[in-house]
Amino acid sequence: MTKLSWLQHRRIKKTFKKIAGRDQLIDFSEWKKVLNNKYDLLSRSSFDLIDTDNSGYVDEAEFLAFGETLYADNPAETLGLLFDIYDVNKDGKIDKDELRQVLKTALSEQSIRLEEHTVDDLTEVLLQHIKPNQKTINRENFINASLNFPSIEQHLNNFSEDWMAAGQRIKSTRYAAASIMKRLKRIIYDNWSTYIWGIGYLTLNVILFKHAMQLYASQGAPLAVQIARGGGACLNLNSAVILLPMCRALVSSIQATIVGNLLPLKNPIYIHKMIGYLIALFTLVHVIAHLTNYQLTQMPIINEVFYTRIGITGVIATVTLAIIIGASIYLKSLNHQMFSIVHATFAIYLIAILYHSHIFWVWLTLPAILLLFDSLIRIFCKTKKLKITKLTGLANEVTLVTLKKSKWLDFKPGDFLWLCIPEISEYQWHPFTISAAPESKRFNIHIKNSGDWTGHLNNISRKKHPKNKTWAAKIDGPYHSPSSHIEKSKIAVLISAGIGVTPFVSVMHSLLLQKDTPKQHKTLYFHWINRSHKSYNWFSDMLRKAENGHTKINLYLHLTSLNNDLTNLALQMAFHAYRQKKGVDPITGLKVNTSAGRPNWDQNFRDIVDRHPREKVDIFYCGPKKLGHDVKKMSRKYGFTFRNKKF
Repeated sequence: MTKLSWLQHRRIKKTFKKIAGRDQLIDFSEWKKVLNNKYDLLSRSSFDLIDTDNSGYVDEAEFLAFGETLYADNPAETLGLLFDIYDVNKDGKIDKDELRQVLKTALSEQSIRLEEHTVDDLTEVLLQHIKPNQKTINRENFINASLNFPSIEQHLNNFSEDWMAAGQRIKSTRYAAASIMKRLKRIIYDNWSTYIWGIGYLTLNVILFKHAMQLYASQGAPLAVQIARGGGACLNLNSAVILLPMCRALVSSIQATIVGNLLPLKNPIYIHKMIGYLIALFTLVHVIAHLTNYQLTQMPIINEVFYTRIGITGVIATVTLAIIIGASIYLKSLNHQMFSIVHATFAIYLIAILYHSHIFWVWLTLPAILLLFDSLIRIFCKTKKLKITKLTGLANEVTLVTLKKSKWLDFKPGDFLWLCIPEISEYQWHPFTISAAPESKRFNIHIKNSGDWTGHLNNISRKKHPKNKTWAAKIDGPYHSPSSHIEKSKIAVLISAGIGVTPFVSVMHSLLLQKDTPKQHKTLYFHWINRSHKSYNWFSDMLRKAENGHTKINLYLHLTSLNNDLTNLALQMAFHAYRQKKGVDPITGLKVNTSAGRPNWDQNFRDIVDRHPREKVDIFYCGPKKLGHDVKKMSRKYGFTFRNKKF
């Protein structure tokens, strides 16, 4: 047995106390809970091994003895414990039926369902991998085969961290970052337009505020009135400019041009929100300053606020703005239709401001004309009626919407559109990425069930319909997106999670169909992270073509539900043996390996730098915010360009 260090001894005692509770004894239910296992087989087998006196409880001494094996300097000791756990009937050997039972339990623990014949194949290839031409394996056979398994020490260390939460956290190798100058240069290059326009716009607000204060100071107005007028001047500006990011067609057209690089148009929704925050801030300043002035001058507040044109229009504008802000915070994720209706009341806000401020029309005229022009473009050029020829319910509550493709429908890989299906809601429009290539004969959209509207659509897709049943649909688009820049990148890393894969599927499918064109001369690294292995079936045909095609597409599939802990190490070994024997991954049927858990971005990006030391690398991401933050942070470390797909 390995002698525990003081730190290891302390950590295992601390973990024991946390699991055992007040009675300082661990029963089977507590043990199973800490293992986070759904089934008894491996939990019971491991518990019985540690409970050496067969009392039905694990005391501190037994847990410490287990810890000595857990922290063994020689991996063979820990692997011997693993063999004993998998040897369910405790006869000193594992036969084919016993091994199959262990593998099937491990699959169930990882929420993976494979065909019975695949489980049989996994069992057979693992048995032959460990001990060829034998029907059983013993402890020595298992240990020797496991020691040759790739990254065995990391798997055993993961047991300490993930399975028992008692060991030291594994520290990933820290690679040298790009030089400070390279990182700084990349950040400035990627965001210079945002910084310059942002600083310029804030400066303009400050100038307007100061000018208005000086103007009213020269007229003898008190300080409170000067501040109120300063806030009012900035409100005039921001209440008009906030319309510009919503000129969807115009913004999309500009994004695809050289001019788009000179303007901060990467994320119009973000600009819209920032201006909204400024409107809220200056409204607060304007209202408080006026109320302060009323109080200082002892003017009747009720009369000034509710019985004058200036007062009542100010109240209407303020209340409307408060409702819109509240809807933006609380309704958008709960009720999109109500959010859209409430947001449309901004028209009331604008009318109120027009009556409240005698010069607001000067600020509003140009943005209003542009918005009107944009609306006409969208109505007569972008908005089209199409037929949905098929609705298909896919795994993990995803709906495949197949629309009838027309020759006049022009789009680029990664573009998105707004979709309305009157049968579900006459007024709701939702943005979705087109998941088909422009060169393809089909026109598809993959939609994840994430709310009432998408849930209704998914429900319809799973009902039986007549063979030639069609549904009416209206689309507004297509529109440009950050993913459209992929075609300009020589080295592109596409990182997606779940349904966020759709823009990149469109890009890769387009490349596959263009494999004989000059656009082929680029390298793509495609990472797709999923919680469920069934999600890979959404685009299995395309992935198969990608790994068999002539394009430089490097596929990396990651399954977060697949943990590299000790309870499923036999499963990992079986997958490895299956790939060596069959040449494909047993989960997806693809040649590419399905990795367990999230990737190590530090290591992945370091490998890309080593392969392309002097080339510009562009990272394209579509998925959850938290994961995006991690990817962006690592992109900055290596001086890569980072683009986030947002609507």
